[in-house]
Amino acid sequence: MRTVARVLIGILILTAAGFLAYGMLVPATGTKTDKGSLSGAVEALFAASFPDQTGTAQSLDQWRGKVIVVNFWATWCPPCREEMPELSAFQDQYRSRDVVVLGISTDDAAKIREFAKESPTTYPLLSGDFEAMVLAESFGNTKGILPYTALIRPDGSIASAYMGRLDMKILEKDVIALIAAHKQL
Repeated sequence: MRTVARVLIGILILTAAGFLAYGMLVPATGTKTDKGSLSGAVEALFAASFPDQTGTAQSLDQWRGKVIVVNFWATWCPPCREEMPELSAFQDQYRSRDVVVLGISTDDAAKIREFAKESPTTYPLLSGDFEAMVLAESFGNTKGILPYTALIRPDGSIASAYMGRLDMKILEKDVIALIAAHKQL
């Protein structure tokens, strides 16, 4: 009887691990998600303040009026780490066009500081801790998948959201469209 219980517990653990791995790996192409009615999410973003890698609190409101690529990530997440050099290059390419990439981590500031020593980025890394996942959920990440990225228009509305590792060509196409639309206003 104990052997059967151990086998069942083992199967449950393996199943749970499989679902977690599936959730992290399957949406690895930056699948766009339905943004639905997420108007309160952006106001929550601009009301938030998170410490950067030095521990200094950064109000997210300072980036209002720009095209913002909000990337939710964690130091333990392989797809998150893989896309960070691409996001840095993207930030370098579009910084002068009023585009900012923000990396909001589910880790504490100390872990981000250590990570940044190994893998520096050209965009701000902020420590959202548990609040980061709550904020990501308000942006439509109901599955808790990392990385998760939201694209915010200069007027503060959500243009797109992407589950999993970003496809930089899709992100670039979407950002260029936002820049063009903003210039027409």
